[in-house]
Amino acid sequence: MKTKTTNPRIKKLVKKLRAEEGLWKALSKELSRANRRRAEVNTYKLESELENGETALVPGKVIGHGEISKKINVAALNYSQSAKEKIEKAGGKTMTIEQALEEKIDKSKARIIK
Repeated sequence: MKTKTTNPRIKKLVKKLRAEEGLWKALSKELSRANRRRAEVNTYKLESELENGETALVPGKVIGHGEISKKINVAALNYSQSAKEKIEKAGGKTMTIEQALEEKIDKSKARIIK
């Protein structure tokens, strides 16, 4: 049996993202998954996979396991308090996916991390 998200915030976001192209459309497919299939990304994974100045698009929650020293921007559905503190302490920026879509981030420096 295929399940879909019932969260109204995510449904609205997926609808907006599907109207966009490329990276945003791919992100909408990830967000359409059931909640139990959504990504949980640790800060150490962000540290290892991104360079300074890049933006991570996380279709799920960022959790604060591990250290981060690079100045990166992260757009995610949710953050743990410790993850948010670590990213901002390193000089990075945390935002929701909705905010990233409104700000029209540079897609050439953005990647989906799951």
